[in-house]
Parts: sequence; C-alpha cells; structure tokens
Amino acid sequence: MGDDKLPKIPSFEELGISEDEIEELEREIAEESAARREGGGEAGAAEGRPAGAPPAVGDRPAGARDAGAGAAAAKGPKGPRADAAARGKAKQAATGAPEDRASKRPKRESRRAKRAEKRASRKRAAADAAAAATHPPTTTPPPWGGLRGPATLLLLLVTAWLSSSYRTVPSPVAATAPDSVFSSARAMSHLARIASEARPPGSPNHARTRDYLIDRLGALGHTASVQTATSFDAEYGGAMTVATVRNILARIPGTEPGGPAVLVTAHYDSREIALGAADDGSGVVAILETVRALGARAPLRNDVIVLITDAEEIGLLGARAFVDEH
Repeated sequence: MGDDKLPKIPSFEELGISEDEIEELEREIAEESAARREGGGEAGAAEGRPAGAPPAVGDRPAGARDAGAGAAAAKGPKGPRADAAARGKAKQAATGAPEDRASKRPKRESRRAKRAEKRASRKRAAADAAAAATHPPTTTPPPWGGLRGPATLLLLLVTAWLSSSYRTVPSPVAATAPDSVFSSARAMSHLARIASEARPPGSPNHARTRDYLIDRLGALGHTASVQTATSFDAEYGGAMTVATVRNILARIPGTEPGGPAVLVTAHYDSREIALGAADDGSGVVAILETVRALGARAPLRNDVIVLITDAEEIGLLGARAFVDEH
C-alpha cells in the first residue's frame, strides 16, 4: 500500500496537545512502567513468562496495537517526546478511558506557578548578589573613635573615687587638738568607759552608765535631768513590751531663747550580751564631745536639746516616752 493510501494521522499541534501535556503524559507512562515492572513478576508467572518480562504483543487488544501504530506514524520532528505522547494516546485507546484534561489542568497550572516562583526567586537572588558586589555594605565607625567604652570606665572610676568613704570621712583628730575642735580621740576616751560591759535596761552597768553621763554633762556646765516614765510597745517583736525608762536630758540655751531648738539624740542602753560600742555608744560619746566643743565657742543662736534615751533596743520605749509625755 502506498503512502498516499495511508490514513492521515493528525499532529500533536492539530490535536491541541501542548508540550506541558506531553511532559505530563511522559511522567504518567514512566510511573505506569515502574508499577508494571513491580507487579509484572506475578502476572508473568501466571502466564508462563519470566518475572519482569514485558507482555507479548499478541496479549494487547487490537485497538491498542492500532493506536500504537498510529502514534509511531505520527512521530515526526518532535522525537521521543512525541513518541511518549503517542504511547499515552494508545493507552487511552486500549483502556477506553478518554483523557480528562479539565481535571489535570489545575495540577499543571500549580506546577507552572511553582516553576515561575523558583525562576523569580533565582532572579532576585542574582540581583541581590549583583547589587552587593556593586555597592558593598558600609560600616558605621564606632563613636569617639572606639574610645567611648574606655572613657565611660574612666568616668565611673573617678566618680567612685570621689564618692569613696575614704574622702568623705574626716581624718581622726588627736586629743591635743584645740578645745573648740571636735576630737575623736577625746570621744573615744568616753567610749572606753561606757562600752566596757553590756548595759541592758535594769542591769548594774546600765545604771552606772547613766550616772556617768549625768556627771559628764554637769562637768561641762550643763544640768542634766532624768525623765522617768513607764512606756510600752504592743507591736515590737509581736508581744507587749513594758519597761520603766529613764531618759537623760539637758538644754543648752542660745542667744535667742524661745525659738526653734536643735535636738541631738542617741540611746545609751544595749542588748543583753552586746557591748554596744557602735550601737549606740558611738552616738552618745559624739554628743558629749560636741557639747564640750560648743562650750569653747561663742553661744549659738538656737537652743540645743540633748536627749540620751533609754530602752531603745527593746522597742524604742525611751523615745516613745519623750514624745508622749515630755
């Protein structure tokens, strides 16, 4: 039979099959071939063929052979891709299931969108790399030429040195200092006397300390009085505390009596086993030395009230009695 008598087989373009559809058909054929190779062993054994052997030509329907022949004739300049499409058409003819293009179109469009997104991502990465090569990033120079950290550290060290207690606390003054000068050495001589033993309220040393302070104030020219009162505290320590307190008071008149007065105060009692040199023997002897230094100077304008309270350590009882009753 001559070529002019063969039926004309339409091309893929005439059939409306695009290259993407051909690629889809190739993938489906490859998947089907893989599945056939996996399950071909059992089928081949049933038919007396070796496992994995391809089916014989005579086993296929006649329609499939005709469709295959037609696809082979349609193979033209498109090569293997067209051959794959023809095999897909032959498969459809053999199974009698027409191609459902509408159901496959969303998948194809999704794959196209993913490929387009990948191409755009590669283009953006290339553009960013080109921009980075053309305009290298500029680094901001550190402030103050990198000396900001060391300068801050130096400032903190200077501030700490200026605020140190070694600069704010005055140096000790000897007992040979002039009478008008406060002498820590003279104050220490009183502290050695009153802090030799513990002096809780009601103890013998507590009474001796009170008598010593009254005597020292009298020696400085000031008559001291004793405020005796019963004071209590309902909150200190969570229980009721009651004691008879004896506060020591003295008033140094100024040049303008009757006006506002200056109050200096400390407490002379201590805990049961504590010598109380710092709390608050140091405050008591500081008052004694201050009163002595003031007596060597011209009188002050305002009155000075000296208050040395009792029973501070068991609930501020002496201070309460002074505020409530004096």
